[in-house]
Parts: sequence; C-alpha cells; structure tokens
Amino acid sequence: MSELPEITEIQRLRLNPGDTLVITFPGHLTPAVAEMIRERLRQKFPESVTILILDQGARLAVLESP
Repeated sequence: MSELPEITEIQRLRLNPGDTLVITFPGHLTPAVAEMIRERLRQKFPESVTILILDQGARLAVLESP
C-alpha cells in the first residue's frame, strides 16, 4: 500500500459567478469518471460557475470572468 503525501499547504478558493473552475489530472480520465467529478463539484459550487475537467497535469485554477 502506498502512502499519501503529507499535506503542507491548503489554498482557499473564492469563486464568483461566471468564473471557470479548471481541474487537470496527471493521467487519462474516462468520460464516466470526469462526469462523476463534475457532478460532485456541481453540488459544491453554484450553477453560474463553469466546471472544466481535463486529464494530464494535476493542476487547479480559477479563471475569473471578464
């Protein structure tokens, strides 16, 4: 069993209506897994926030609306 890395930093995200939440992952995601992630995030964030899920990269960002 592999150990999880130590959490050394937590960032707070503040999303505003019209922002886009972009999440990328280091490997391939099946469409079913991407949809499951999107559904879980949709429960936490308002409909006015676009959720974009990408495989390849393990990065989280917020794109503010213009």
